[in-house]
Amino acid sequence: MTKTSFLPHPIPAAAMLLVSLGVAVAASPAAEVVELPMTCAVELNDKGRMVEITARLATDEHITGTYALSISSPSSRIRQGGPFDLEAGDDVTLGKTMMSGNPDQFDIDLTLDWDGRELTCPSIEL
Repeated sequence: MTKTSFLPHPIPAAAMLLVSLGVAVAASPAAEVVELPMTCAVELNDKGRMVEITARLATDEHITGTYALSISSPSSRIRQGGPFDLEAGDDVTLGKTMMSGNPDQFDIDLTLDWDGRELTCPSIEL
């Protein structure tokens, strides 16, 4: 799914912090911080017996690439993916779904590929 909608609010600061920390650890053994033109996160919103799962991406500059979203639970597996082409200032939903269960039952991976780089985005529970 490509650039489905603009969101009225930016990715939460907690998600941006998690992305920054994850990239710092993955960048080198010395935990060198690498500046990225984007922030990404998978948000889990507990709705009682259902969980809303939203993959988000925001950028400070023009970027193009692809994403792969994989969601697994004890009873199901969903895969979504496709290209993205964002302009500076964009904040978009790459994918969104509702699934039954508890947030801790899901194994979620959101991976972005752009300019020969790969980034795995963190999951946060809201």
